[in-house]
Amino acid sequence: MLVDYSRVRIFIYNVHLTAGGIVGPKVSLMNFSAFEAAGFTGFGDNIQTWDPKNSLNIDGIHKHCPSQCIDHILFNDKIKNLFANSTTQLIFNRRDVLTRKGMVSVSDHYGILSELKI
Repeated sequence: MLVDYSRVRIFIYNVHLTAGGIVGPKVSLMNFSAFEAAGFTGFGDNIQTWDPKNSLNIDGIHKHCPSQCIDHILFNDKIKNLFANSTTQLIFNRRDVLTRKGMVSVSDHYGILSELKI
């Protein structure tokens, strides 16, 4: 498969997007639709990167929102077929940081680790 790499685009994005019909009350469908219209595909969109049960979110203003994927790796359609054997996993979801309130995760969002195999 020949790919014009001058037009290959990959976004690693922390934004309130939605995919696969998962739309939380604080998620903007319009944001994700704009990326789709531009020919971008999500990778790992089934991984919930924001969780109201995260110790940093429990008392926050969004504590009543559902768990959702709001952190994305997006790539354009020119290369999506190249990554068919790639893997994605959730990271930074453990309470590894000691604070005066106890152990917490490194962020209110979890991370995504993707190994993109060509």
